[in-house]
Amino acid sequence: MMNEHSPDLYLLDVMMPGMDGFTLCEKIKNNDRNSFIPIIIISALEDNESRLKGLDAGADEFITKPVNHFELNMRVKTLLKIKELYDRLEASEKLFKAVFNNLNSGISLLNTNGKRLEVNDKAVEMLGYSKDEIKHPGDKPLSFFESQDNDDVFSDIASGNINEHVSERIVSRKDGSQFWVRHSLSSIKNKEGVPEIVVSMFTDISETKSAEKRLADYTILLKKLIEAIPMPMYVKNADGIFIECNERFCNLVGKKRDDILERKFYSFFDESIVKEIKRAEIELLKNGGHKEFEITLTDSTGKERMFTFYKETFVQGGEIGGLICVMVDFTKRNNLESQLRKANKDLKEQAITDGLTGLFNHKRVLELLEAELKRAQRYQTQLSVLMLDIDYFKKVNDNYGHQVGDEVLMKVSDIIRDNIRETDIAGRYGGEEFLIIFPNTSSKKALNTALRINKAIGDHQYKEGFKITISGGLSDWKGENSSKLIRKADELLYKAKEQGRNRIES
Repeated sequence: MMNEHSPDLYLLDVMMPGMDGFTLCEKIKNNDRNSFIPIIIISALEDNESRLKGLDAGADEFITKPVNHFELNMRVKTLLKIKELYDRLEASEKLFKAVFNNLNSGISLLNTNGKRLEVNDKAVEMLGYSKDEIKHPGDKPLSFFESQDNDDVFSDIASGNINEHVSERIVSRKDGSQFWVRHSLSSIKNKEGVPEIVVSMFTDISETKSAEKRLADYTILLKKLIEAIPMPMYVKNADGIFIECNERFCNLVGKKRDDILERKFYSFFDESIVKEIKRAEIELLKNGGHKEFEITLTDSTGKERMFTFYKETFVQGGEIGGLICVMVDFTKRNNLESQLRKANKDLKEQAITDGLTGLFNHKRVLELLEAELKRAQRYQTQLSVLMLDIDYFKKVNDNYGHQVGDEVLMKVSDIIRDNIRETDIAGRYGGEEFLIIFPNTSSKKALNTALRINKAIGDHQYKEGFKITISGGLSDWKGENSSKLIRKADELLYKAKEQGRNRIES
């Protein structure tokens, strides 16, 4: 049944037929070396030797009979909460989802003599060696890096002379191929501050330089791993006092670690932000659980950054012992999303507007005309269109060049835009031709606008010393389709040309 199912927690008795609880506990722990499944042993044995034997076998709790159901309930909830922190890595951006083998970076854990104690699956995948080959290389240790110039650095890390070293290096796979990594060495220290384990983390920067650097295995105490967490985080006790924080949080708030711990700060950020953080923490420390919220704040350098706060309480002795807060910086993500939205908007505008004049392009102005015709037909309203053409435009290009010709087209477009209503629609029909749609307007009413445009264009003198004129045809809609309506306006435009230009025929 243990192999067929995925239990979240085991409750074991000690006295059982065939196999006692201590033996079964050892088998369960040996069977699930790479996952954390809490085990509670319940027994009538009250002596310390039995308790010690149960804990040595791998039990997480030892409860004596008769069972206090409230105590059992609280311990089950506590252990399930701890297990839940292991199982939620991909579900949300929380600290406790950073399970060792799910990290996107290769990780080796070494003792201070350089012997590899453990490697994660990503390291195996990246290097091409089996886990056993990496951990037990035989007489000659495996060398992954192109040069071993960091031997002195390793010694400094292992001896505690330095806390961390980061470099970019070339790594060789088993098949001889190579790739660049960002390599970091850091130490996990005991309570006396002496390094116990050296953490070697390498991220493939040929694919991404922003890979998350999370190092976690909840069997290692949070306090030992906190400096390896690649984001600002802190721990508070039940009274809201800082009991731990990492260097990234210190940099964020602009204070030294010693100036933060054993204090109850709420004044790191703006007043409005402090209120939200304080309210969330007071509620959590009272009721327990988890909270997530997003905040924009200003760091110690004055730079505005956006964070998601993940806050989770932990239990000590059956009561809420405090909370852990992890701050995930999503500033870059939001900037990228903003840039993407702007790019999409620009693309959409480019698809419907004329690049030179900024008016609607040929395709779009015809689409809008179709829509306005349907609306006029549905509501039986009036509609008129004006077709305009610059007189002798070819002479402008021939005499002054196409750049001046483009300036003329832009100026004519500006004059059209300045003289029509917001409800009117103007587009560049093609070349030096323009189409203006007047919804809910007869040609008689639109004529004043057309004449005003004609006069404004004729009055404007260009810096080269010339003026231009424009001719137009203004036609009412009488129930015909768009092609026929445009043809009517076009015929009136040609009539204006024949009548001497610089005029509007309607």
